[in-house]
Amino acid sequence: MLPARGTRKPDNDLDGRYCDEAIELFSKELLRSNTRPQQYQVYVIGGGDMFQANSKQLIGDRNVEMTRACLKAAGFNIRTEHVVAKFIAL
Repeated sequence: MLPARGTRKPDNDLDGRYCDEAIELFSKELLRSNTRPQQYQVYVIGGGDMFQANSKQLIGDRNVEMTRACLKAAGFNIRTEHVVAKFIAL
């Protein structure tokens, strides 16, 4: 999952590949099912980097930070996490 698409045109459908849009899609389903974010157990798993980054912040770290922020903003409570965001050269 990527942090965010950046600029989304109003006529574009939501895309679940992006954290902010995936949470928005799920939130719409919560409305349809008459449930609340607090009723769900949320686990954040992943955050690894597949490629060596040239910047100070690794892509996996950015993904995890964005996921936490989006979930919190939508009212979800993270029950547990298992995240690794380090590049390992083999």
